[in-house]
Amino acid sequence: MGIISCQMCIFKPPDEVYKQGEVVAGLIKYTILEPVEIQKITTSLKGIGTIVLKVHRGTKNRVTYKSKETLVDIDNIVQDEKMKLESGSHEIKFHFTLPDTIPSTSKICKCFGNFKATCVIKYYIRIKLQGSGLFSIEKHFRKEIPVKSDVAPTLSREPVNYMKSKKLVRLFSSQNGLINIKATILNSALAIGGKIVLHYEVKNDSHVIVKSVQTKLIQAYMFKADGRSAMNYEEDVPSTEAKITSIDSQTTRTECIDIQLPSNIYNLENSKLLSRYYFVRLIAQLPLPHGNVVLNIPVQIGVKENANDNKMAQDYEDIIDDDPPPSYWEVMGEARKENDESSDDDDDENHKSKTKK
Repeated sequence: MGIISCQMCIFKPPDEVYKQGEVVAGLIKYTILEPVEIQKITTSLKGIGTIVLKVHRGTKNRVTYKSKETLVDIDNIVQDEKMKLESGSHEIKFHFTLPDTIPSTSKICKCFGNFKATCVIKYYIRIKLQGSGLFSIEKHFRKEIPVKSDVAPTLSREPVNYMKSKKLVRLFSSQNGLINIKATILNSALAIGGKIVLHYEVKNDSHVIVKSVQTKLIQAYMFKADGRSAMNYEEDVPSTEAKITSIDSQTTRTECIDIQLPSNIYNLENSKLLSRYYFVRLIAQLPLPHGNVVLNIPVQIGVKENANDNKMAQDYEDIIDDDPPPSYWEVMGEARKENDESSDDDDDENHKSKTKK
């Protein structure tokens, strides 16, 4: 099929990132070298998630688990009958609406223990052109679009109290000690780049000294591939740690801490393969042989800040309906048939390699 290029002119949101429920609209322009018969033309909005989980069992034994989920699959048949297209440039409009519950675009790779998890969530606009005849050739062109979904708040935005206690057995004594942590978080559902405010009290009714109390924000992941139980992984968020010194026996210490959230962290939800979540961890460090007292306080990051965002999204959709797309074009990469797991960069490299041969 003599199609040499395909470009997309897309009307982007003000921040160039799409939210759930928003409209994705624009034009696709493809160039034909010579007249050709086309049987069917389809434009599509696709969203897929893929995961590859590798488990190393010894130096030479490795098991790989793979899974895939469909997040969006919307097709619009532009033409469904044989038609001869003349050489030159042709344009097709597209207009799709993203679902309300989808995960954000992501590409995550984590190695922990004997596991390696790689998960990709992506969305793209695609055009598929099918030639007519017994030996017809299909052409697929696509362009990825970035999506960042707001987090639906399930935690309270009001102050919430948490508590954790630990009894300490004292040898040759009928009196046991008690370490008690009480914490109050002012808001558990936060916007990106927001601030966690936490008040806590450590009461040391024991015979030992609490060596220190540490607070930090933890980023945790859940990876799930078919044929394998869910794998969990957690890591500290840099520059969120605070620490106070020792608390003597039979004394109480109160503190207030602020954790300024980095602008690049947020919850990932609405995927069967991957989730990312956060919690504040308080650790009261005790001397051996006693175990530490650990209190985890969940938080959500990425919650919509105010209701005005809904109006901005509606205004943006009205602009799309009234005005033409902007006057710049982006190249759509040619993809192998139904090869959803490759990226635009992979497809561009494959196309260049074929051109050089």
